[in-house]
Amino acid sequence: MTRFLRGLPAKDPCATVAVTDWLRERKRSHDVLDQSAATARRTAPAALVACGDDLMGRGNWKSAQAHYKRLLDQYPRDGLAGRARTGAKKATLSIELANVRNLLAPGTGAQPAYCSKPAKYGGAKPMGKGTNRALFYGQDTYGDDHSDKLPGSWRAADATDAVLVVCMGADTFGSSVQTCPYRPRGSGSTTYVTFRKIAVPVKVYELRTGKLVSHRTLQIGGSSCPAMITYYSGSSGPGPASNRYVSAATSDVRSAFRPLVNR
Repeated sequence: MTRFLRGLPAKDPCATVAVTDWLRERKRSHDVLDQSAATARRTAPAALVACGDDLMGRGNWKSAQAHYKRLLDQYPRDGLAGRARTGAKKATLSIELANVRNLLAPGTGAQPAYCSKPAKYGGAKPMGKGTNRALFYGQDTYGDDHSDKLPGSWRAADATDAVLVVCMGADTFGSSVQTCPYRPRGSGSTTYVTFRKIAVPVKVYELRTGKLVSHRTLQIGGSSCPAMITYYSGSSGPGPASNRYVSAATSDVRSAFRPLVNR
């Protein structure tokens, strides 16, 4: 028994945890074997923290978190409690980040799962004054979600760099800007075409909390009534459709999106 107990802690801290767990849980037998309880109390805290550190290094964050929390629950006054709290926090943030990245990954739909099932990442910066960098996700089938016209300083590269997640719905016609008459070059009747702003429904989430902080419809303005328009006859009839989007410049797109990221 003495030789066995002197062999603790073992070289592998996780193996030491397994042994100390068994020693800690055995019932007292009121003989020489009971001295193992003191050895368990002496070696378990360091083994729990070291095993947690090893598991963190292997990316096994949930198991690492469990080991750190066990030390805090079983030995709250131990000198390693501070290190365990730090480790538990790091493990928690790693778990949250992995979950958020999984939800933000491209899926079968137009938007990532995060847009309907937001989650928090406590390591993100809180929303505040100035520019809040964001991850933008559109719903346009052809990939034109307007974010390519936004400044690089507004767009985050990854969840670790983001404050906000902006989910954009499909473009629809917004407020009318101007109505103008058009007539085919050859012959035909005059058609009146109304130019409308580009309406973009958006949901904005704060990444740090996963909470919805804005739910609105942006309206992107632009130029209207060009001298000539091109159209293809289709279901709308031989003439142009009665409603068209304005022609939005980069400055128009930025003006519409600025209130989302700049506070």
